[in-house]
Amino acid sequence: MDSPRIICVLSNPRSGSTALRSALCTGGALRDFGEIFHHDPSQTAFPFLEFLRRWPDPVGAMLDYEGCIALARAYLDQLSFEAQGVTPVIDIKHNAWGVLRPLWQFPHDRPRFLAALRARRAVFIFLRRANLADQVISYHIANHTNIWHAEISMDDIPAQIRGRNMDPGQASEICSLFEQAERLVARFCDNYPQIIRLTYETVFEGGVLAADAAEALSQVLGTTITPVDLPFRPNRADKRQVVANYDQICDIAEKIRRSPNGTL
Repeated sequence: MDSPRIICVLSNPRSGSTALRSALCTGGALRDFGEIFHHDPSQTAFPFLEFLRRWPDPVGAMLDYEGCIALARAYLDQLSFEAQGVTPVIDIKHNAWGVLRPLWQFPHDRPRFLAALRARRAVFIFLRRANLADQVISYHIANHTNIWHAEISMDDIPAQIRGRNMDPGQASEICSLFEQAERLVARFCDNYPQIIRLTYETVFEGGVLAADAAEALSQVLGTTITPVDLPFRPNRADKRQVVANYDQICDIAEKIRRSPNGTL
């Protein structure tokens, strides 16, 4: 029996990938395996790092080109087995590809794990946010509250950051990291037909998967994705109240998005 096709969500942090995975897996035809490279085992149903610990000579495999390929293929084989005939959905952040990288690979070369996914004809869902400033501020808030997968209200915002300026240098650095990583992973997926490109701002409407997004996903994935209420809601914290120099952060983000190299 053929292994089920793997669906891989690609995004930067604070892109809405958790809510999207929840929407995809509501009907039971798909199974959410979470962020497979996450260091916290609770964030994934089949942690790559746990699999790595059982691999013969894991350090050698992580450093060797052929070893990385064999490790990536073996993990995906086991992931398909763990899915028990249901299509697995995995989440890989743009900054997580370095978990499995040969010692002598160029940093801008296509990761071996991504190459293994392409070889298996995985479906990539490339999720991004149109509003880079809001994404970076959301990242700033999550870092200070340590709330990453639940709704955040103004009551959750620590006093030391509420109503204060966000460091423009820090904002510029995070914007550049997000933008450059997004562009690089997009290049890794060049000329690959099995990819869906979605924008956070148009995927969800009032906490529900938008009908247009559900239809587009259903056509590509070959299974009906039905819009339903999601357990993950947009944060209720007003970013203008949290960050006093909100307009300055927006200006920084816009300039970086327009920049040819993703920096100021």
